[in-house]
Amino acid sequence: MTADTGERHAFTGTAADLLDDVDAFGAMGLRHLMFNFQSRSLDRTIARMEAFADAVIAKVG
Repeated sequence: MTADTGERHAFTGTAADLLDDVDAFGAMGLRHLMFNFQSRSLDRTIARMEAFADAVIAKVG
């Protein structure tokens, strides 16, 4: 997803993009984030949460 300016919205894109966003917001003093992984099915919601945990959370220092 991009803004009207063509820039990527925060917390969209690849796992590397998300990690960059976590670092950038952390540098501004943010210490807690909340994400919504809700989907049409419980299985899909859990799969999205697990993918995020593996690709992003596991790599946050």
